[in-house]
Order: sequence, then structure tokens, then C-alpha cells
Amino acid sequence: DPEMIEGVFSLTLQCSKCREMVLAIGSTFVNQSVDLDDEGELSMEYFEFLKPAYFQPSLRLIDYPAKTPKEVTASLNVASSLYFSSPPSCCNQVRIAAESILTYLGVPAKDGESFIPFGKRVQHLPDDQKSVKALFSAIRWLGNHGSHPSGEIQPGTALHALEMTEFLLEEIFGERRAALEKLADAINESKGPVGRVH
Repeated sequence: DPEMIEGVFSLTLQCSKCREMVLAIGSTFVNQSVDLDDEGELSMEYFEFLKPAYFQPSLRLIDYPAKTPKEVTASLNVASSLYFSSPPSCCNQVRIAAESILTYLGVPAKDGESFIPFGKRVQHLPDDQKSVKALFSAIRWLGNHGSHPSGEIQPGTALHALEMTEFLLEEIFGERRAALEKLADAINESKGPVGRVH
């Protein structure tokens, strides 16, 4: 039956802007579509689908502010490379990136010779960073679940981990919030439109 047909593929993609080449590999499968035609007769069509597993170079799935530390972006690059082939491993790498962010923020990873668990490290953050703490905690839970063979971590869940990390990076290393707050202050002070605010 066509539904039992499986295969593999490889193809080369090229960016229409920068002309960079990207190799994609993965698996193929066939799916059936059943429809009624204009005369009420059943018609069946079969479509071949491509399910990517790896891209080389790997796709960068989220944006990083320019001030993001290299050890954080290194883990996130690995997470992006694993997204299609292993969503649980992707979540683990996102968690590693989050732990690196805590280290960058000065939150200790060890107490003497003992490692401090991620959850306790998050509690060292100031109380006025409640939203940031919530993001760290959510990433921690997804990383934990990615370590277990339960099959709970699907691509959509891994994407949630990446998107929360993107927001976390913007909150900590980005300049957009500060720029918009400065613009709001200028508009409020002038009680109307203002020119460019530096």
C-alpha cells in the first residue's frame, strides 16, 4: 500500500538573499487524501512528504541579541541543530543555555564542592525579576522532561522552549525594552510625538 512507502531524501537549498547553500536530509512518507469530486464520486490522491532531520549548516531558529554570551549561543546553536531530529535533546540544550545565562548573571553553580540545582539557582535571582524567574523555571521543566524517555517532548514543545529562551535573551541582553521605555518617557514628557530618541 502507498501508506507503507518510506524512504530518505537529501537536497540542497539556497538562500535567495545571501546565496548560502544548506544541505537537508531526512525521511519521506506517503499520505492519502480522499475527496469528493463534482459528481459525488470519491477520488484518492497520494502525496509524498519530506520530514527533515538535519540541516548543514544548521538553521538558527531564534534571534539572539548582540550582547548574548558565546557560551549561551553555542548551546542554542546545538539546540537548533537537534530540533528536527530529537526534540527532547533540543530541550536539554536549551536548559544548558539557561544555566549558562544564570552563571553569566553571577548566580553561583556550586556551594563549595556541591552543585546547586537549577531550581535553587533561579531562586537566587532578585524578587523584582518575577517574569524572568518564571521563564527560567519553565525552561527547567522542559529540560527535565527532555531527559526522560516518556515521549512527552514533541517538536511543538521544543519550539516553546526555544521561543521562551528568545524572550528571556531579549529581557536580559536586549536593548529594545530600554529603547522603548526611553521613547515612552520622551513622548510623555512632550505630551505628543517626538523625533528620533537616542
